Amino acid sequence: MTVKSDERGSQVTMATEEASIPDGGWGWIVVIASFFMVCLMVGGTSCTFGIFYHEFLNYYGESKGKTSWIASIMVATSYCVGPFSSALANRFGCRIIAIIGSITAAAGLLISTQAPNVLTLYFTIGILTGGGFGLMSLPAIVMVSSYFDKKLALATGLAVSGVGLGIFVLAPLTEYLLKILSWQWTMTVIAALVLSSVISGALFRPVVYCPQRESSSNPSLVKQNSNTHIIPSIEFISLEHRTGLNLPSKSNLEAGTTNKEHNFLEKMWNSFREVMDFSLLKDSVFLLFGISNLLTNIGLIVPYIYIKNLVLETGIASPEKASLLLSVIGISNTIGRIVLGYLSDKSCFNRLWIFNICLLICGITVVLICFASSYALIAAYSSIFGVTSGAYSSLTSVIIKDFVGRDKLANAFGIVLVFQGIASLIGPPITGSLYDSTGSYEPGFIISGIALSVSGLILFFVPCISRRSTIHGSQQVDCPMSNVAEESVTSVKHLL
Repeated sequence: MTVKSDERGSQVTMATEEASIPDGGWGWIVVIASFFMVCLMVGGTSCTFGIFYHEFLNYYGESKGKTSWIASIMVATSYCVGPFSSALANRFGCRIIAIIGSITAAAGLLISTQAPNVLTLYFTIGILTGGGFGLMSLPAIVMVSSYFDKKLALATGLAVSGVGLGIFVLAPLTEYLLKILSWQWTMTVIAALVLSSVISGALFRPVVYCPQRESSSNPSLVKQNSNTHIIPSIEFISLEHRTGLNLPSKSNLEAGTTNKEHNFLEKMWNSFREVMDFSLLKDSVFLLFGISNLLTNIGLIVPYIYIKNLVLETGIASPEKASLLLSVIGISNTIGRIVLGYLSDKSCFNRLWIFNICLLICGITVVLICFASSYALIAAYSSIFGVTSGAYSSLTSVIIKDFVGRDKLANAFGIVLVFQGIASLIGPPITGSLYDSTGSYEPGFIISGIALSVSGLILFFVPCISRRSTIHGSQQVDCPMSNVAEESVTSVKHLL
């Protein structure tokens, strides 16, 4: 532990290895804030957008393929903005970035009510709202990881379970509002709800770690100054890159405003460059995980956007009952995120295996939805899809940490967001274009289901790749996932 003075003369205690992750405390407030802002509002709004998709088709009269790009651009933008969101949060802290994101997303929805054509919606909903969602999402998810360690999977599962509840609440709410209001006024109400996320963003207080025994053994460090600050070595990933509390050097303080501005831009660039350092892809295990994420997101968003139209096409249910399927997915997704997050924290369960098996089952159910002959059967498949897709949502960030370690989590998460963004951009338009050419949503659902299943299957090769890399002494990025891989191999031996 060292003590430095900031530019105001306050004593700053640097706690590095001595710092301990809170694993609770204000972290539970952060979990609640993330639950509401990022997951209930961002996830809920994004995943129920298929209801507006149906309204856009009727209002603007464009093809299904062209109209489907609205949701695709929105989701893809929210993912691809992730690295920029991380770089901004590195400099300014996650609280202000999340608040700005809430305002931007709400503004995009509000402006969309006056859009004269679908092309305008590409910008207002796709870029503005999607960008706002991206600024909200990453800071909130990583804030949870900064407050928790041993309970990380459970905390993350609880936080992201808000997506399922958001779908469960917003789907019938949106459908009801559309019955009594125009889609423009309905979207205005949704924009107001998104804007309320500003309150949640204000609760993202930076982590202040308490130093361990060394501080009590040397009380002089605490009594040096009443303004003493305990600066964590890790907020998202590290002190320098997350809190915005970097201490300027003496030369920078003397350089004046010009040098400060130059230093700011340089730090922003360095932060973004670190997050988008693609050298992690040299690790074959992480590359495989990236490919898996690409396939997962090609198929994952399709049911949320098109399941209402698929059911209406078959004539099995009314529009209200078709929209209710989103609520079924939402509540089952909530259960899946919490339960699977809890189980993944237990040493007796292998979280990688849980992740892989759930993706495999998730893909199979998406295909089976196409062949269901009754509403009850579609609802059953939808609930299975919701539970198993919950594993992807609650375990992705935890497994990334297993792969690369906490120090490279932001870097790895940024790269994964790029994979997710590309996939989300092309997934729904594929299904929409297939409908325009075949007159059916079934081909799109089948392709999506296959992509999901393959994304889970290929990750079963992680133990083999990791073990082979160790045997051949490959020069790769350090991969803590090798321990998980060994556990997977051990699990197979026990099963056999």
